[in-house]
Amino acid sequence: MLTMDYALGEHAHWFLTDKCDKSCAPCFREFFHGGSTENLVKIAEILAANNVKRVTIGGGEPTLVKGLDDILHIFKKAGIPVDLHTNGSTLSHKRLEQLKRSIDTLGLPIDSLDDKIQTKIRASGHLKQIKQVIENAQELGYNLEYHAVATYLNINGLPKLYSDFIKKTNFKCWNIYEFNFDLARQSTFYGKYSEKEKVKRLQELDELRGPINFEKGCSDGLFAKFLLTEENMKNYDDRINFVMLPFSRAPYFFINGSGDVEFYTWFSQKRKKIGNLLTDGFKETVKKLRRADKQGPVFDESDFIEATNDLPIFARLYEGNYCDEDISMVKPEYHKQVRHLARLWEVKRYGEAMTV
Repeated sequence: MLTMDYALGEHAHWFLTDKCDKSCAPCFREFFHGGSTENLVKIAEILAANNVKRVTIGGGEPTLVKGLDDILHIFKKAGIPVDLHTNGSTLSHKRLEQLKRSIDTLGLPIDSLDDKIQTKIRASGHLKQIKQVIENAQELGYNLEYHAVATYLNINGLPKLYSDFIKKTNFKCWNIYEFNFDLARQSTFYGKYSEKEKVKRLQELDELRGPINFEKGCSDGLFAKFLLTEENMKNYDDRINFVMLPFSRAPYFFINGSGDVEFYTWFSQKRKKIGNLLTDGFKETVKKLRRADKQGPVFDESDFIEATNDLPIFARLYEGNYCDEDISMVKPEYHKQVRHLARLWEVKRYGEAMTV
């Protein structure tokens, strides 16, 4: 599993824009005011002038941003590596040649080799498009980072995606993200879809969502499938990384195009704003970031209770936040599976397994 050894505040994850030309179902981007070319250049200059070791640029779709090349040039001149995360829609061979001079790693999404599934998760024609971008990027010698969102539609096909495609390319890492229905549901970006249509798309990705199946100890849920797929693929390739965002606090911070700096807590469905790079300055913003990290999550009790209660029963055994009635509902034939899932969860979340 890949790790980052940067100190807190040295790796900036910058959401350059909230605009995008795709309407990917799992997207959870947030709307923000601002993001003018002038402000984006100022933010880039602030990051370049301080002790930032790496910048990851995403969106929205960052290649739609006017002045992107000027922003990248600032980091190139400062010797700061840049990872560019894009849906690939604008990346012709010529554009890839231009960007190659300024970025260190190109991040691209591919979720399935089945065109119908890729269309439901991303957009029509996306699979053919992204495979062409990958072919061109390899020809040009890019460092490639792949992204996939694990949903009910594609999770069983992830091993095949690796063996039939990912494995045969030169890549730096492949991040597989747990699908977060609630986070995607909160996004107000629908693209060509209505709100009702977007919810329908999300429900298809998380098809068993609804009443928790306590008789099976939640062992048939998407969360369980995510953990079991990770276990199945753990020896495939050490460049594969299964990511549960709300439960992993990476040593980077989020910036949007307005300069707002945000921080994730493990139970929260939203990032918490802690400052603004343009108004507070870099040093003061990092102080606030480190203070927030040192203090730990600041939350209201209802948020915490709701987040923990939403976890399946096997994920609550470690801390004991369940009632006897929950346990009694699990049929005996599922006890072994529930304990196994509990151990997988505990190692993933806490680094150790306590369930026996």
